Amino acid sequence: MGHVIKKRLHGIETSLMTPSNITVAQNTCYTAGVHYLESGSTPELCIPSKSVGLVFKPHTTFLGTD
Repeated sequence: MGHVIKKRLHGIETSLMTPSNITVAQNTCYTAGVHYLESGSTPELCIPSKSVGLVFKPHTTFLGTD
């Protein structure tokens, strides 16, 4: 399926857990990493496929926080 993870802060978009020179989604179903999100940051998960179905239930999809 692949996905792209980014953050936005004050109108600036930054790629997270993906090299900045890659413009297509990585084909993986699991991504892990630790990033500091400044106050006001907005994380974004993008699935660049129109034919994907997502299940948003606690046991199938999560975004961990601390």
